[in-house]
Amino acid sequence: FDRPSSDDKELIKAMQAARQAGVKVILGGEVHVSTTASGSTMTRLDGPIPEFANDTAWGLAEWQLGTAPLRRHFPGAEGVPSLALRTAELTMPQGLQSRPPERWINFYGPPGFISHCSYADALEPRLTGTNTFAGKVCFIGAWPSTPLAGGVRVDEWSTPYSRWGDGKSPGGEVTATVYLNLAHHEWLTRAPALGEVLVVILSGIVFGF
Repeated sequence: FDRPSSDDKELIKAMQAARQAGVKVILGGEVHVSTTASGSTMTRLDGPIPEFANDTAWGLAEWQLGTAPLRRHFPGAEGVPSLALRTAELTMPQGLQSRPPERWINFYGPPGFISHCSYADALEPRLTGTNTFAGKVCFIGAWPSTPLAGGVRVDEWSTPYSRWGDGKSPGGEVTATVYLNLAHHEWLTRAPALGEVLVVILSGIVFGF
């Protein structure tokens, strides 16, 4: 959504119609990080073009520097919240009054665990009823096996399940997982340092015995 296209007018009409029907539409943005010659880090946000931003809210897709698995909730950058957090704020404002600043993602299962369907099935009335998505929060994104267009990077991420051979999870599913964490207050928090030390010591005693 960061550059104009020939379909913009139709999409804007659809978003306006959704808003009039009481449906909230939140678009995704992206974080880009680069390093200057002096070694400092520069952050650039790619948000929707003004024509979109004027009609809807937006948030940043889940992100983490480097190739490490996504483990923590991404709060956002430069005053723009993450897509999951923005969605939670707009769909359940009363449920986000109390939350720790550092939250870890609670994955509910391997890639594909969260209910999903393809674009083709979603738009086919014979396969998907008109009330299928009613009253639900839906995240739209590409599946990792979707062919790339023009060499664009694949939006897929390693999770704790990846090391067991379950593959990578699409970015849309990770965002949906973080949203569910926020909606149900099911995020993970790290144990205190003293607790971690005691666990290590106790484990050493048990295995040593």
